[in-house]
Amino acid sequence: MLAGIFFCNIVMAKEINTKFGFSIDLPDNYFAVQNENMDDVMKRLETVQEGHSINKDLINNFLSEAKNQGVNIEYYLPVDHNPEFNNLNIVVQEGKSMEDVKRTGLPVLCPYFTKLFTNMFGREVKRHSCKFLKAFAPKYETVLRIKHDSALSGNMLVQYTFKTNAGLSVITINCQKKNCNTIEKQTIGMMLSIKQL
Repeated sequence: MLAGIFFCNIVMAKEINTKFGFSIDLPDNYFAVQNENMDDVMKRLETVQEGHSINKDLINNFLSEAKNQGVNIEYYLPVDHNPEFNNLNIVVQEGKSMEDVKRTGLPVLCPYFTKLFTNMFGREVKRHSCKFLKAFAPKYETVLRIKHDSALSGNMLVQYTFKTNAGLSVITINCQKKNCNTIEKQTIGMMLSIKQL
């Protein structure tokens, strides 16, 4: 499956610098919620999302979190899907390692995340997968991939956890089921494009 993802998803991209000390190749159909102001973000969304209502409060929350220097998070929004239901973010946890994650092990991690998301979302969520992947070597020796129901009915939450020079990095994808394969392929391309600044 991963080989197909790597080779069948040719998308034009632009290299952007993140607040984490690395760059990524961001597909052209995405934009980063970094230092852009609310008007620029909303204008960009409205030109692409004509006929769809845009949750301005949600986008404003993304902007506030991304601009907060105390929060290590950046959001990336696809312009061809409603960002309220389809978005991704990167979080970096300094001082944590993939070795810590592997040492904890799947028998502890998998139920922990299911319980965490159940508590966060206020409803029972189903875990669809939770496994370590070696397919990203040599770039990433081990990657943890988990997939659960999302907070939104009909949506999925997919997380990739891997080690970068910045720390333990987690990319979280929130996607409508019909868009998940495409967004996940694009996300994998972004992961593989990471370069230390």
